[in-house]
Amino acid sequence: MKSPNQKFAFAMSILMLITFLIAISYFIFDKSENFLSNAILAQLIGLAVVSLATMIYCIWPQLRLPHEQPSGITKMALLSDSNTIINEYHLDNKTSTLICLGDTVYFNFIEGNKSNEEYAVLNKIGNDWYIERIAEERNVGIKRADEQYVYKLKTGSVYRIQNNDVVYIGNERLMVI
Repeated sequence: MKSPNQKFAFAMSILMLITFLIAISYFIFDKSENFLSNAILAQLIGLAVVSLATMIYCIWPQLRLPHEQPSGITKMALLSDSNTIINEYHLDNKTSTLICLGDTVYFNFIEGNKSNEEYAVLNKIGNDWYIERIAEERNVGIKRADEQYVYKLKTGSVYRIQNNDVVYIGNERLMVI
């Protein structure tokens, strides 16, 4: 549910569904038969159907499986101060890599090699890539493509990366492509 309109529609559909359930339960437990006519019952059933349809419409994007929305990430590009690409690191056919920092950023595609400059690890799960900060004393951040702020990653937390996000490793910037 991304937009406020979807959130509002979802909340209203829940309220309508609750109202329907209360009315039906009263109808079921009230033996006087004076409470609901067939016309009102039909309207309440219609209200319930509309409520359920609205709820499904609002939460459907969250129900999709990851393979239905491939990230399309194939590489990361090291950016200069003027936002030009200095170097590209291809992620094709990779499932995991360490992001390290020496004189510049480099990727250590997991082969058992370890270095003292490890900052983060990239892992591919399904079609999506995730980044995790692995060193408490090292600065790692992410700026989402549609946001203005750089968020410092918490050590041990996993963050999904998407196209056009910028990952900050120390003083270097990597654009997700």
